[in-house]
Amino acid sequence: MKAFSVNGRRSALAVLLGVAFSPAAMPAPVGPALSRPAVQSGLAARAVLQSAAKVGGRLIAVGERGIVVVSNDVGKTWRQVPVPVSVGLTAVRFVDERNGWIVGHGGVVLASTDGGHSWIKKLDGVQAAQLLLQDAQAAGDSQAQADAQRLVADGADKPFLDAQFLDARNGIVVGAYNLAFMTSDGGATWQPVSRRLDNPRGLHLYTVRARRGEVVIAGEQGLLLRSNDSGQTFQRLSVPYKGSFFTVELPGDPEPSNRVRQVHGAAYSRVLPTPVEEPTTVAWSPEVASTFTPLCVS
Repeated sequence: MKAFSVNGRRSALAVLLGVAFSPAAMPAPVGPALSRPAVQSGLAARAVLQSAAKVGGRLIAVGERGIVVVSNDVGKTWRQVPVPVSVGLTAVRFVDERNGWIVGHGGVVLASTDGGHSWIKKLDGVQAAQLLLQDAQAAGDSQAQADAQRLVADGADKPFLDAQFLDARNGIVVGAYNLAFMTSDGGATWQPVSRRLDNPRGLHLYTVRARRGEVVIAGEQGLLLRSNDSGQTFQRLSVPYKGSFFTVELPGDPEPSNRVRQVHGAAYSRVLPTPVEEPTTVAWSPEVASTFTPLCVS
């Protein structure tokens, strides 16, 4: 076999490199994460998961790179479901066994109407910035217009961090840099809420809870906002703590009826027990019982 000369090897190498790095051989550019479906992976359950919700007898968890996993056996095994985006997802909420919502990075809001088996995008950061700009222009608010124009220029780089829905149609989402939007038609349209908030420094909004006409938003540097008119107006509350609030809960549901129901935005439900003629002890804990203080009843 005739040996290649040095120049011959160089020529062959040049030909190989030309093939390897020709435009036709290069992989296609990766699309934006807001329009790129999450990659299906057998290791999805080992990803960083940020939030979870219980839906009937199932668990649904969300996390990095658009991963959404479902468990039908209390977390023993997980199955990944398709999602239309690849951004990090920060929170998942369900109002019943069919209707759920996910928020995340890139200003994304996803909705499901089949119990979390499939998801569609209802809002993203590009649309959110345009809505804020239109709202500021309609109000003639020059400062809000300047802020919104910066958001438009920045692109979809601001995350939503929490969501609260009262039912399948009415809800609010909040996020970084004072981002806040409400919907009353299941996400078909969104109304900016940011200008209603006493938050001139644009502090991050970490969490939101709502019940009937009451809405509470909490964020960084002691920010606490409350509405008693379904989010039409908000009052900033004075609190002694100046750190960040990462969660907030409303008081218990005031309805005491003994029936199965969804308790929206309440930390617990009060139930009046059904009277029985001969009550008996079903189970008890000596450790908990030892902490009770005896009462003298005359």
